Amino acid sequence: MPQNEQGPTAEDGSVPPDLVRGLPLALKWGLSDDVARTEQVDQASTDELNELLEQTSTLNLQNLGRWLTGPETDSESPSDNYVAFSALWMAA
Repeated sequence: MPQNEQGPTAEDGSVPPDLVRGLPLALKWGLSDDVARTEQVDQASTDELNELLEQTSTLNLQNLGRWLTGPETDSESPSDNYVAFSALWMAA
């Protein structure tokens, strides 16, 4: 689960503008706990997994990669959005 009780939001400005539309995916699949995320993926139906891959592939993957490998990579307290999108990428 993301770091704070509210979880990821678009309002904090931490998500690059062209990736904001991926926030619902990050909220659903972006579990920071490796075990919980693995269980979620393992228990997902084929249709859910296909939807995850399809929707993830519509994001600007080049910008997602730049963001996830950018300065926040070394942060001791990355934003909830950064954590959720990182976990989303691992789930996909």
